[in-house]
Amino acid sequence: MKKIYVFYTPKRIVNTEDYEVEILEKVSKKFRLGRLLRYDSVNYEGGITYLKGIFERGKALVKFKEGGEAIALVKKYKRTFRIWI
Repeated sequence: MKKIYVFYTPKRIVNTEDYEVEILEKVSKKFRLGRLLRYDSVNYEGGITYLKGIFERGKALVKFKEGGEAIALVKKYKRTFRIWI
């Protein structure tokens, strides 16, 4: 199932990489996605940045502007339960 999450990003006071990881960790904490395994970022004109994060239990695509609004599309992986006999 996919979910949309809208939130505000704080103003950046640290380097860009730490700022992007902080945003992805905020999304991870909200949806319990686990540890961040890897991520990629793309910057466009007008200060809009896209982040794609892969987590232990899902993935997220975040579009944001520094110190402004952000929108995240989150997909959690389905859990599979195995019964050992």
